[in-house]
Amino acid sequence: MAAALVSIYPDLAAGAVLLRPLSPFATPTGTRLPGTPVLIIDGSKDDRRMPDDGRRLAEQMTEAGAAVTHHQLAVGHTMTEADCALVREWLGTHF
Repeated sequence: MAAALVSIYPDLAAGAVLLRPLSPFATPTGTRLPGTPVLIIDGSKDDRRMPDDGRRLAEQMTEAGAAVTHHQLAVGHTMTEADCALVREWLGTHF
């Protein structure tokens, strides 16, 4: 949902943290996200997502101009302390 909001309304937020995301649209929206900071963290063992969903979304947002940081953790769908640490570090750097 957050990925869709950022993609449709680029001025809505200063950036986005997307945990275990998937691309909300089958085709790019055409929205430009010039320099918008986006953190994407997905899990390589996530049985609720297709392999590489996070990578594909990272590529789409990068093509739209966002400043994407992408991490893939060796975890499932549940958020972990590793997620929290990456989010804290990223927020401290970007905001």
